[in-house]
Amino acid sequence: MLCMLPRLALRLLAALVPLALAACADALTSGQPVATNAQLQRDYDKTMTKTEQAAAISDLAQEKLKQEQAVQQDNSGQTGTGAPASVTPAGTSSNSAVSSKPAAPAATSTQAY
Repeated sequence: MLCMLPRLALRLLAALVPLALAACADALTSGQPVATNAQLQRDYDKTMTKTEQAAAISDLAQEKLKQEQAVQQDNSGQTGTGAPASVTPAGTSSNSAVSSKPAAPAATSTQAY
């Protein structure tokens, strides 16, 4: 059994070395530049470089500005003026008088979930 182990290792080595050399020769003669290890790992890495982060942030800022402008245009089209309509929060009123009556209870829903 011990005598067969070196023979098996030699056969395996004899088969793998030409295969590895052929793969390297094919990669070198393909005409494409050889990628570095960092470039190959970059495909699997999901983090962005500093320039990519800056570009993404500026894109998001521009998109937000466009959305705000669209909302302002919608508001100006609905009210008929360029100024946005004044909005008071729900539950508050512009009347400063305080009522002594308790608030009405909220309606209960009969929907089954």
